[in-house]
Amino acid sequence: MIALLSLAWADCEAKWASPRAEYLLSAFEDLAHMPEMWPAYQADEASHVLDAGDGCVALWKNQKVTKTQLPNPPRLLTPMFGYALPWTATEGAFGALLEATAQPDALTAWLVSLGVDRAVVTPIQVAPPLGDFIDEIAALQIAMHEAFHVDVMLPRWAGEETSWPAWEEQPDRAALKSCYPDAEAVQFEQQALADAVEQAYLEGDIGCDRLNYFRILRAKRYDKVKNIKIVSPDGVLTCPEAELRMELEEGVPDCVSWFGLLAMEKVEWERVDRRNRSRMDEPFYAFGAMQAALAGPMEKSLLVNSDAPTGLGDVIAGLCAG
Repeated sequence: MIALLSLAWADCEAKWASPRAEYLLSAFEDLAHMPEMWPAYQADEASHVLDAGDGCVALWKNQKVTKTQLPNPPRLLTPMFGYALPWTATEGAFGALLEATAQPDALTAWLVSLGVDRAVVTPIQVAPPLGDFIDEIAALQIAMHEAFHVDVMLPRWAGEETSWPAWEEQPDRAALKSCYPDAEAVQFEQQALADAVEQAYLEGDIGCDRLNYFRILRAKRYDKVKNIKIVSPDGVLTCPEAELRMELEEGVPDCVSWFGLLAMEKVEWERVDRRNRSRMDEPFYAFGAMQAALAGPMEKSLLVNSDAPTGLGDVIAGLCAG
């Protein structure tokens, strides 16, 4: 039995020596040098569980790596990530998420023994065919994106105080797709915003002509979908009201991750720009990330402290007033 355990542990050590595992563990250390991308949020304070397969797991927390081998692998929510969360399942969408992310007892007990009650679970390798498109940078970005959910957004939904708007709740995101009836029109809208962000990044000056054009195109889309209603826990919403919520939920984590990696020079501008302009089934990822990237600390603080539903577009409206 001792020989078998030693062999299993040796197998784990071989997995941790893989280039992807070494890259992620090193990159997590570098998060200490990432500038603050959202009020009161430091990316290097997140807890990350890396899943190397066969029960081989490592916890990265506070610049320290702790490894073990568990009898059962962590549970993933998607092939790309999972959550370890401390809250008890409730009714509604949040309760369904908690049930879907419940981890094996052995992982939960191990994390608790290390003083960790919440973490993102990231597989070292994603199975093909999806894994063929997930390189090490994408794996890092996804882990950072999901860590923001785990440390900022989800705790607020659970009733904890965080730097997330207290009023924000998730609308029916599947129904929100009806707010994008014309893919070509959405693409023009997205390109205009991407042009404004590109000018801001490359020239240090917001492209107000392009930003204002984005607003014009958005207003035209909203006029076409003005009769569509989206169900949400806080009532029946219009397309603009539902979209601003999802631009926050998915766009802000995308901004923190993609633009945070850009600030640390871990990704080239060209890759971020391609992401900004790429067609998406859920365009609110790109719309939200780009508007959040244009927002400064003051605009983001206004949004966090808002008492009523407020969107990224609202807080950056004054950047190109007139």
